[in-house]
Amino acid sequence: KGASAESVVSQEAARLLGVIRQHIRAAGATAGDPLNMSKAAGLAGISSKRRILELVGELERANLITTKQLCERGRPRVIELVAAAE
Repeated sequence: KGASAESVVSQEAARLLGVIRQHIRAAGATAGDPLNMSKAAGLAGISSKRRILELVGELERANLITTKQLCERGRPRVIELVAAAE
């Protein structure tokens, strides 16, 4: 089911998903560690805030990732993989 969801996202969104997966896997077995959205943009080489928001929205609609806003200073958004997408 995850492969069919990935086939409906754009190539750029799929590349961002790959960066997110690679970073979360590199962080270790703690899959609960989210990735800061601005860090994900930097790792993927995306400098436009509007573009990263579009791509993240596309991945969320495909149910591959989920985001949440933290309550800490600056209210950063973090990205987590949906369990089926891992």
